[in-house]
Amino acid sequence: MLDENRYRFRLDDTSLTMWVKPPSVFLRGIYFFFAFLTGIGPIVGLVLSVTSGSGFHFGMLFGMGISGLISFYLLRVALWNTYGKETLSFSGDKVVYHADYGWFKDAKKVLPVLAELSFEIKSIGYEEEKQGTLLINYGSDQKLCASRMHEDDLAILIESLTKIQAGSIQ
Repeated sequence: MLDENRYRFRLDDTSLTMWVKPPSVFLRGIYFFFAFLTGIGPIVGLVLSVTSGSGFHFGMLFGMGISGLISFYLLRVALWNTYGKETLSFSGDKVVYHADYGWFKDAKKVLPVLAELSFEIKSIGYEEEKQGTLLINYGSDQKLCASRMHEDDLAILIESLTKIQAGSIQ
């Protein structure tokens, strides 16, 4: 078993869990602040407009809807950067993927495995950073994971995944 304190992933015989490296508390605070601000701003504007006597009009509902969508997206980004983790569960002819945002989870995606799985490193960012993410090839389709890691750590992960897959085939 690999040292969980060293790597940002946990791997056992049937599942892989990868989690994101959280940014600074200051940056996460900014994410949550803007998510809160874009959600509460139109409501405060509506209340101030109605109490000042300007009344209510349809454009306010449209603005609240758009602002709510932006706020939800910013909240997802803030939660992903704080609690985000991805889980891949391997079972014979399928791989089940889901993203966990801490307060809620995405729907599980079932990836049908009709051929042997192969794993690659997809480089991300500047070349000097040596950052990448895991790319899973299954048949003619691909799944790109969102968790960024150092390419050396990804190479160790791919080696371990390949060994587990070879053991399950025999």
